[in-house]
Amino acid sequence: MGCSNSIDARQTTHRSRLEETDVFLPDQDKLTFRGDDTDRNKDPILKGIKPGTPLYKQLTTLISNEKVFFDTDFPPQVSSITTDEQHPNYNYYKPAVWKRPPEIFDCSYEEIKLFDTIDIKDATKGMLNDGYFISSLSAIAEDPAILRQMFLNHYANKHALYGLKFYLQGLPTVVFVDDFFPCFDYNQKEPIFTKPKGKELWAMIAEKAWAKIYKSYLATEIGTQEEALENLTGAPSFGFFTKEQTEDETWQILNRANSKGYIMGATSDVAPAESEITGLVIDQCYTIISVHDVEGHRLLKMRNPWGTFEWKGAYCDGSPLWTASMKKAVDYLTAKDGVFFITLSDFRRHFNRYAVNSYYENWQYTHTQIESSSNHAEYFKFSIEEPCEVYFRIHQTDKRTLPKEEQRGFKYSPGNFMVVQILKDGSLKPIGKDIHFSS
Repeated sequence: MGCSNSIDARQTTHRSRLEETDVFLPDQDKLTFRGDDTDRNKDPILKGIKPGTPLYKQLTTLISNEKVFFDTDFPPQVSSITTDEQHPNYNYYKPAVWKRPPEIFDCSYEEIKLFDTIDIKDATKGMLNDGYFISSLSAIAEDPAILRQMFLNHYANKHALYGLKFYLQGLPTVVFVDDFFPCFDYNQKEPIFTKPKGKELWAMIAEKAWAKIYKSYLATEIGTQEEALENLTGAPSFGFFTKEQTEDETWQILNRANSKGYIMGATSDVAPAESEITGLVIDQCYTIISVHDVEGHRLLKMRNPWGTFEWKGAYCDGSPLWTASMKKAVDYLTAKDGVFFITLSDFRRHFNRYAVNSYYENWQYTHTQIESSSNHAEYFKFSIEEPCEVYFRIHQTDKRTLPKEEQRGFKYSPGNFMVVQILKDGSLKPIGKDIHFSS
């Protein structure tokens, strides 16, 4: 069985940033234009975009021709939401009215921002079961610099062209989208999916780009936070099951990740009868904002991407267990914003899975794309001149990104992966374990 893999490695000893010219561009740069009353003031729109790059060239063309980008690869019609007419929410999706930001916010485009004051509360989940993605965006928003690096644009633009950089199957990939968003036909100022805070676009744009990758919004439903985080940041993500660890093991991983500023999230595991009692949503992905060891209590600060429905147990908002000194130590604030504190023991009881994304400010990224046939080995040689932290990842084509007709019968390729050291005499010394992965 043949397979197409990409292999990447990261180390945390030298700072490196990928420029737009370094990214792999798929066939997603076909642009169609619509006339509009746009102006020719290009300075604010092009600021920060590297001249000569595809985004810069296309925006310049749009400005000079007084046009608005219309994405024919992901058009504003029901097929971009779903092709499943049997979906229980299809009656909401079919009559959806696609609106641009000025129509949604009832203002001029000059009042709209791509980024405002970025924080974890900017993205609120809508009628799409993509909590794993929205909670991942919220987690990334804790560090605005990381979030801004995803976007090739720096400012909102009335020409409706936005470019975002993802790491798809390990390949840096630019995705272009327009700014037409599906809204309810009975309330055409309310987006059906992600709800923005204020007149800020980044969350809606990111969700639409993610949907375009998978060919429709509904195709992005159900996923894991480690999958989303790795595609968003390029850094390796790891998933853990709380039931497979002791409490100390879970705390050690979370505390280390917190101290390094890593991005974290978790998935709830509550029965329907427990949901009302605990305040936790069934099978929901949450953001882990931070962890705290305060006055002998191990606490996690978390957020529900819905922006509501908070934990009702020990150390919830208004709990009598809080002391003045504890509140001060963790920056406690009572608000109906989806943010809450939970003890480590309760976290392990009600969350069965958590994810850690090891994004690090100083990292160097390299990747190689190969096509390999069955029973054929590929070799990669590299040198390490000083102690450092290195991650090796093998990616295969994501089945969900393929057209439906190609998904049928598609199988992932099994394989083995090992690292060996070449000694001075030319002999090979295995390092670590031989890793086997199957389809």
